[in-house]
Amino acid sequence: MQRHTTRARTAAEALSQNLSRSILDGELKPNQQLSEIAVSEKHGVSRNTLREAFRLLIQDGLLVHYPNRGVFVRSFTPDDLHDLYQYRRVFETACLREIFSRTDSADRCLAAMRTACEHASTAIAVGDWDDVAIANNRFHLAIFESLENELMLHRGQNILALSRLVFMTSGQNESVHGPFIKKNQVILSLLEQGKVEEAVDLLSDYIDGSRDNMEKLLSNRA
Repeated sequence: MQRHTTRARTAAEALSQNLSRSILDGELKPNQQLSEIAVSEKHGVSRNTLREAFRLLIQDGLLVHYPNRGVFVRSFTPDDLHDLYQYRRVFETACLREIFSRTDSADRCLAAMRTACEHASTAIAVGDWDDVAIANNRFHLAIFESLENELMLHRGQNILALSRLVFMTSGQNESVHGPFIKKNQVILSLLEQGKVEEAVDLLSDYIDGSRDNMEKLLSNRA
């Protein structure tokens, strides 16, 4: 019995990560209702596994459950932003410092960041702003992936998915990511030169600036 329970929990966790990644890539939108039948059929899982995955995502703040209505992707208000962006800034900059204290993780991070920046440049050249947004998120995801620590990756993906929902709630065109792509390239250049603290400082300012921009945009929609 215990072995069956463990397998079911693992399946639910895997599904929750897949759904989180769908949010990160913009496939699931704020206020979108999730149909149990449609999602379970798409991912080939039981309703029990799906409900457990939903529970995990509700716990992570990505989904909300409304009695007698169902499960929805979360949306944001300006009041929601302070804690999220403070947590993101502290966690992401700490991860970056830790990565560049080790040669193996630093090499992995630089390779993934270069790929993300190349991806973004290609997408900008053809005006594919959805793809620009995905490339931007993958630049930051590289920070959480490079330590090869499952707990850090889970929390990092959750933070980025929440930030993606903030952006989508703001209703802005994906072209708003353009200036951030340029900052990603500067951060990458600093890291390649071994200027880790300068890169950390720029990343910290970058995240705070993103928060301020999102607060303004969400306030204008209120």
